Amino acid sequence: MITRRQALLALAVTALAACGDSESAPSAYSAAVKLSSDWKSVAAGTSHTAAVKTDGTLWAWGDNYYGQLGDGTTTPQWSPVRIGRNLST
Repeated sequence: MITRRQALLALAVTALAACGDSESAPSAYSAAVKLSSDWKSVAAGTSHTAAVKTDGTLWAWGDNYYGQLGDGTTTPQWSPVRIGRNLST
């Protein structure tokens, strides 16, 4: 969820959660995590999340078993990593 102040709040409720809070592994409990305050939009999958910042950059994190983050690897990312180029150009 993105707040009125453009802060991204992530809520993890499963063992495959993708909060983006730099944890070394997914959490198996509910947790709200605030990630900076410059987000425009967000979309979440079962075990990964992608979000666009107000500057047009795309970021993703979570499980990456099938390469769903789009970073060219299959390595899980437990905090946001920039993907591709600026989307606003």
